[in-house]
Amino acid sequence: ARQNEISMDTLSWEFIVSTLDDISLVDPPKVGVYVRGLYLEGAGWDVSNSCLVEAEPMQMFCPIPTIHFRPVENHKKKSR
Repeated sequence: ARQNEISMDTLSWEFIVSTLDDISLVDPPKVGVYVRGLYLEGAGWDVSNSCLVEAEPMQMFCPIPTIHFRPVENHKKKSR
């Protein structure tokens, strides 16, 4: 926000689940942050389709890929 002189109130987060291995993500992103080490409880992650799935039987936790959180400016809603 400070870098682009934008009010914090006008920002929200866009998030992109990475399809790359963590080994490929050595440099920090130009905008935003990478978040690693998160787990799902009671659900699974389908790597090939990049979506949530039912948990496998007896699977309590499932690691999810690195997520890139990127701030984006909200667009003003058009008034009628």
